[in-house]
Amino acid sequence: FAIVALLFSLGLVPVALTRTSQPAPMETARLPLKDLFRLAPTGLIGSLFAGVITGTIYGMAAVYANRIGLTDSQVALFIAAVIIGGALLQWPIGRISDGRDRRYIIILTALFSALFAAGLLLVEQRGLIWLLATTLLFGGFSFSIYSVSVAQTHDRLTADQVLEGTRGLLMVNGAGSALGPIISGLLMAWLGPTGFPIFTIGAALILISLVFWRIWVDEPVPVEERSDYVFTTQTSTAGAELDPRSHEEKEQPEVRGADSHQQEITPPIYEPDPGWEQEYGREQGGRFDQTDTDAFEPPKPTKE
Repeated sequence: FAIVALLFSLGLVPVALTRTSQPAPMETARLPLKDLFRLAPTGLIGSLFAGVITGTIYGMAAVYANRIGLTDSQVALFIAAVIIGGALLQWPIGRISDGRDRRYIIILTALFSALFAAGLLLVEQRGLIWLLATTLLFGGFSFSIYSVSVAQTHDRLTADQVLEGTRGLLMVNGAGSALGPIISGLLMAWLGPTGFPIFTIGAALILISLVFWRIWVDEPVPVEERSDYVFTTQTSTAGAELDPRSHEEKEQPEVRGADSHQQEITPPIYEPDPGWEQEYGREQGGRFDQTDTDAFEPPKPTKE
């Protein structure tokens, strides 16, 4: 752990040594949480419960794996299966959500997350392979809830509201990530290791109920107004401003002003090739009289 932390710290050195100024802030419209909830309630609710579920996974999954009897190396495999599943299922779930009402996709991802969380209760004593396979699918559907919720929110925001809207989603998601381990930890202290899957099942079912309520009271976003699903990462594109290649100036073609049509345009002067008369005469079977280029001498008849 200390070595990984040291490598992350060393990664800041190139950024700190650069002479490039930081990116200029973007101009965006203010969007308080109450306005964000008014515009995109389903996305905000989905982000909150996605934080609750993924925060529980990050905070308590290792504790759960250890308390069901896994060794340290098996605990590492258990956590790796969750993360790998979250990466693998993002793209297919995103493709399915494009062109459809994403609220139903949120319901389906939450439903499968609850089903595979329940599967942990059934396979935890059947062997490591069964446990890892179930964990991979559980992580895949759990981590996809947030990305689909972000896409659902962007469907309902204008271009200048996207940045502030995403900021609000991150704040709500972070709040859920803080609450999840606290509540699930208390439940595991009461029920034992089974409190981990039971809590995630309960959070997913509450999310499903709330999204169904929003479907009942809200109209879906028209297909032509929906944005494309994007795999959501925790990094920023602001680092691209540090690349000197992004500041290279390229020659641009000169654009004439609107009053350029009023300027006098001088046509080019055509200068013919001096030997064009002879060349044309050979093609016609005769020649031009050099004294009068307007006169053409036809070819003389030949005697047979």
